[in-house]
Amino acid sequence: MAIWLWGGLCGGVVLLFSGLLLFATRLRKKDDQPGRDTTYVDTLTGVDNFNSMQAHFGQYLKRLGNKGVLMVVDVIKFKVINDLHGYERGNEVLRTITQQLHKELHTNEILCRLAGGRFVLLLSLEDRASFLKRAVHLATQLRRACAQEPLGLIIDVAMGMYEITDPQVPFYIMLDRAHFALTSAKNSSPNKSQFFEEADRSRMVAEQEIETTMHSALSNHQFEIYLQPKCDFTTGQLRGAEALVRWNKADGIVRPDEFIPVFEKNGFILQLDMYIFEEVVRLQKEWKEKGLAPVPVAVNFSRLHLNDDRFVPQMRHISSKYGVEAQLLEVELTESVVFNNLQRAQSVLGNLHRYGFSVAMDDFGAGYSSLNVLKNLHFDSVKLDKEFLGDCESNPYAQNVIEGTVKMIKKLGMRVVAEGVETREQADFLRQVGCDVAQGYFFSRPVKASVFEQMLPHS
Repeated sequence: MAIWLWGGLCGGVVLLFSGLLLFATRLRKKDDQPGRDTTYVDTLTGVDNFNSMQAHFGQYLKRLGNKGVLMVVDVIKFKVINDLHGYERGNEVLRTITQQLHKELHTNEILCRLAGGRFVLLLSLEDRASFLKRAVHLATQLRRACAQEPLGLIIDVAMGMYEITDPQVPFYIMLDRAHFALTSAKNSSPNKSQFFEEADRSRMVAEQEIETTMHSALSNHQFEIYLQPKCDFTTGQLRGAEALVRWNKADGIVRPDEFIPVFEKNGFILQLDMYIFEEVVRLQKEWKEKGLAPVPVAVNFSRLHLNDDRFVPQMRHISSKYGVEAQLLEVELTESVVFNNLQRAQSVLGNLHRYGFSVAMDDFGAGYSSLNVLKNLHFDSVKLDKEFLGDCESNPYAQNVIEGTVKMIKKLGMRVVAEGVETREQADFLRQVGCDVAQGYFFSRPVKASVFEQMLPHS
């Protein structure tokens, strides 16, 4: 009897333990369900998140017949909305955009939120012309939805699109190409919507090659200094030079307009500018040691230097290191650079002048802000942009504008440099109206440092 009771008791314990274990397992699965859901759901908007798009992209694409358009939609300056109106208002913008995008989806099309004010869509495609019209309609509907009450905000969006013709291309590459098209759309497309083109791919590959090799190129001195002489308009004598850079690679020369914009974007321009400046200072020292009479050499500096507290101290350190007087070194800044941050520019120009460096405003007349810049900042010289000079030798209206501009600049106590002087007629006119210094092919093309050295007089 005792044995029977003991066996029953043990069996009951086993059944009870099994029941508890089963209950705990089910409870744990139930608790895990929300965690599994949020793996693939954007909790703010309720649509798929990027994890879902990435994990299931192949399946989604098959539903569209392995062709379509991967589109990135970006709310332009979304951070400003958060800063001005608060994060909750920003969240409402995202929810409103999500709802509107969802309304616009066709069968088997997919929407996910990437991050911030950016969304990724996989859409069907009949032809590009029709799709571009759809993109414009979509942007209009998004703006209209956000402008209506209760939100009442004016927004703008940009769209980058990649047409999928080969389903074997990895998803992340497709997305990179859509993002590349997005950047182009923001910069150049009137409708802020643009397809990725093969030419973009070639440009992207070229940019990647530039970024991959730029550090080794700097270490191996592949960036070579060229100097374009500046001459006195009256006597023709050498008065200075502007330092230009060429990238000499084993397979040929890379033009500045190919690598400078890339360096501006990735910040490498800060290193390159200082490298050019140090090369110029080193040349000045060599010329002096050879008994030559150095002339001031100007170096162009990127807008990024204005926000770099190391800018002026680095220049002082380099000039002191080689024992070269600051008066032989000139900083060139474009008018657009200084106009975008006048207060900061005033501080930087003040420091440069304090330590003896001269400062020139480059590209005067290329934009619309020149007079405002001149009113607020003191430069040692102003360079008239070659586009501003235009047809000065034959257009009476242009001649009057240029003559008046030269007189105004000189009245402010600044020298006037005319760049891009290519003909005798231009040179004669600019001399007559009072320009001080000429730079251009009529006087000299940019030359290697070794050639420029031969132009210097002996001290």
